[in-house]
Amino acid sequence: MAREERKLPKTIPLFTVNMPTEVDKPLLEVLHSGYIGQGKKVEEFETALGNFLETKNVLTLNSGTSALQLALRLANVNPGDEVISTPMTCSATNEPILACGGKIVWADINPKNGLISPKDVERKVTPKTKAIVCVDWGGSVCDLDELMHLGDKYNLKIIEDAAHAFGAGYKGKMVGTIADFTCFSFQAIKHITTVDGGLLVTKNDKDYKRGKLLRWYGIDREATSKDSRIEQDISEWGYKFHMNDVAATIGLVQLGFIKAILEKHQNNAEFYHQTINHDFYTHPRTDWDQDSAFWLYTILLPTRDKRDRFRDFMAENMVMTSEVHSRNDIHATFREFVSDLPGVKYFSERHIAIPVHAKLTTKDRNRISVLSNEFAEKENGQNVQLQEVANLKDALIMARIRNECRLFMTHDTRRIELDSQRHWFENIYKQLHSVREMTCYLFYKTGNSNPIGYGVIKKSNEKYWLTGGLLKKDRGQGYGRKLFQLLINNTPGKEIWLSVLESNSVASGLYEKLGFKPDSLGKNDIGKNLVVMRLQK
Repeated sequence: MAREERKLPKTIPLFTVNMPTEVDKPLLEVLHSGYIGQGKKVEEFETALGNFLETKNVLTLNSGTSALQLALRLANVNPGDEVISTPMTCSATNEPILACGGKIVWADINPKNGLISPKDVERKVTPKTKAIVCVDWGGSVCDLDELMHLGDKYNLKIIEDAAHAFGAGYKGKMVGTIADFTCFSFQAIKHITTVDGGLLVTKNDKDYKRGKLLRWYGIDREATSKDSRIEQDISEWGYKFHMNDVAATIGLVQLGFIKAILEKHQNNAEFYHQTINHDFYTHPRTDWDQDSAFWLYTILLPTRDKRDRFRDFMAENMVMTSEVHSRNDIHATFREFVSDLPGVKYFSERHIAIPVHAKLTTKDRNRISVLSNEFAEKENGQNVQLQEVANLKDALIMARIRNECRLFMTHDTRRIELDSQRHWFENIYKQLHSVREMTCYLFYKTGNSNPIGYGVIKKSNEKYWLTGGLLKKDRGQGYGRKLFQLLINNTPGKEIWLSVLESNSVASGLYEKLGFKPDSLGKNDIGKNLVVMRLQK
């Protein structure tokens, strides 16, 4: 018989294209309608976008880059004018400044979240400064209150590159309603896509009306004329930046899914925040009230070398990761603007993004979390140990830890009385040196006097069963895997059993990584569904 080949998991991509099949019918109708340029579908899309973003001044365009260039034009950035910007972004953010003839002045970023530093921005303001460009890295929103304050103080326009942040919020307001100009992208792998496209939102009506002219050669498409506008005077030259009805049709359908897409991104991000090690990785967060769109989930590693090893490790395990964007100031085209930016250096050497997109399955994100913690454990060289419960004092410490763990693992709203735990452990302790059917352990970080968890090996009907848990503050750091690996090593039987809540996919993923396989279903003492798992040593 031919040897059965092991089925390898598919690579988990960093990005996917969200293209619902509901697009097909209306798209074909437009394609064969005889009108595919800028028309009624663009108008419908702009109305729908305005309703979603809670603003009326929306201009659909052919790309996010066009939105940035048009914003700079509306901000009256002319050759020789200075624009303060961040190098920690896609080059598409800063190349439009060069296209306008502007001079880039780099501002530093917060090294922990990649967002532009308002304090450093203010240090860089000169009489030649015309505008400030800020970037909502990964979907996390910049400190717009401080930046808008600087705009008012120095009479500068704030241009927000929100290519990553469609649908994000800031202090109860939608992104798009705060900055003087907000630029969105509908490029292929964004939250929603029009295949390629962009959006410019202006804060005031004057900029909106001017922008509407400039996106289409400076021609007023709404003016009446006898002969296709040929007699209309063009008072200011413009661009061919408009969106067409084909792209708008796709966008209209996509917009109906945006809330569900954002919710999935945000739920996946929260899962990572709760389950991936916080000692080894830095999880970027802001100090202000904002609802990130989490187009990216960025983590920072301790060093560049560890970041590079992490990328290789994840690739070997079929998970795609990437820095996504590198600092712009390393490119030859921006070389004349180089300056010392310690925050950018720190962030750019450590950051990497893991998949957070809307098509991730529960199994996918469990795998990403487990692998991330496995890498952290490997790099950290975490030293841990089990100490057998040998006296009543240890038993009572274990009772306290088990009390917290049991409440967490069962999600039971009834806190277990410590007195009953004490009674249970006093009886268990009496049996420890007689029956020897159960061995209890406290779980320590080597060198620490306070245990961080507990473990139990119990023999029942000739089967060996494992239970254990960690204190809340030590979860999500790779210690759970260490704990159960030590318990497995200390178990004499060839078969080992345990049970886990059916809803606890994180624990199930961890046990599967250790070699356990689902065997049967059951219920615990408060009626919750359990999965019984078995390991063949």
